[in-house]
Amino acid sequence: GWARRLERAVSAFERPTAVRGERALRLLAARDAFSVSDLERMASCSSAWFVERYLRPATIDKEIDRMLRGSILHAALQRFYQQLPSVVPGAERVTEQNVEAAVALVRDCAAQAVETGLRIDAGDLERRELEQSLCRDLEQLVRDEAQSESPLVPRHLEVLFRSFELEPGVVVSGKIDRVDGDPMGARGLVVDYKSGAASSAAQIRERDLLQLPLYMRVLRDQLGMEPMGGVYVPVGGGRAARGLLRASDDRVPGFHARDYLEPDEFEAIVDGARDTAVALVGRIRAGDVRHDPHGGECPSWCDLWRMCRKERA
Repeated sequence: GWARRLERAVSAFERPTAVRGERALRLLAARDAFSVSDLERMASCSSAWFVERYLRPATIDKEIDRMLRGSILHAALQRFYQQLPSVVPGAERVTEQNVEAAVALVRDCAAQAVETGLRIDAGDLERRELEQSLCRDLEQLVRDEAQSESPLVPRHLEVLFRSFELEPGVVVSGKIDRVDGDPMGARGLVVDYKSGAASSAAQIRERDLLQLPLYMRVLRDQLGMEPMGGVYVPVGGGRAARGLLRASDDRVPGFHARDYLEPDEFEAIVDGARDTAVALVGRIRAGDVRHDPHGGECPSWCDLWRMCRKERA
């Protein structure tokens, strides 16, 4: 009965650390699929990855945190792009001509997303603050898109992939926020929404950022579209989109000049991301976890120092 179950639980808790460590190693070695975001976190610091993505500590009280806000924001944007062609007949994208109608629509979509997505016991003030901040940020995004020079239009939203094989035995999963496509061709641009600042092409290369390069492989191999690049689009704050784009005669215009790379360099980063991801999978399966923040120093925003026991200045 319950007494025996309690005795087993206490016995497992008191088991020597080495035994529990061996079990964790077996579980890691047996993993057969990895999310792209997990691998990117592993690349930034394997100790932080272990705490956040394997141990997964959580607070007792639910709150409107960054992840919940991001989930509601994504839901609002998906509604917006799905409904835009019917609310603004014939509109495939936001333009200067339809921007006011688009702003009204995105505000309505934000309200609907908060109503259906906020599934915790939040007060009226918290709910209103969340909705107002989302409306402000999404309106800025819509007005920025109306000014965009890109001729591409939203083609795919929330593209989920569960078993994309990088090489035999290495399978990744993830979700692409949006894919913009060429109205007259099969070219595509990966779009990933960010709550903070966007990373440039140089930062993607230097920090082993995997999302955009690996998403471009999915774009090519799973959706059959030729990747012209990928960009991080900050939502709110008026920050510019940055990313990794192919420099060519038919390049996608409107982005930072330093983010356009010659085709050989562009492909090298995409291929390099695959190699990095495969190496990180090998480390996870081997249980190779240590304090190794990228660049050697803990970032100021990381709040896991109490768990990895690194003193902060």
